[in-house]
Amino acid sequence: TKAHGIEVQNNMYVDRLSIIMILIIGIIGSLITVYALGYMKDFQHHHSDEKDRRPWFFFVMFIFLGAMIGLVTSNNMIWMYFFWEITTALQRRKKLQTMHSEH
Repeated sequence: TKAHGIEVQNNMYVDRLSIIMILIIGIIGSLITVYALGYMKDFQHHHSDEKDRRPWFFFVMFIFLGAMIGLVTSNNMIWMYFFWEITTALQRRKKLQTMHSEH
């Protein structure tokens, strides 16, 4: 795309393989989310004294899935690095949160 003398390239690329990967990410991510919904509801029932973290979990889960789809469709190393770092940061945050709650 050209505008005002500046050329901008499309950084997302979708072909058959990326569509298959998007479907895999979407289906498995949806199954994980549906399973987690029941698990977290049961957990909250037995631990009613703790704050309900379901909204935060689903926010992070959907950001993670969006970053995974962005990683699959990126056609530029900068965008690929950006989406990779989002997934890595969310995984590290989850790991630190789990370690903190165990102690």
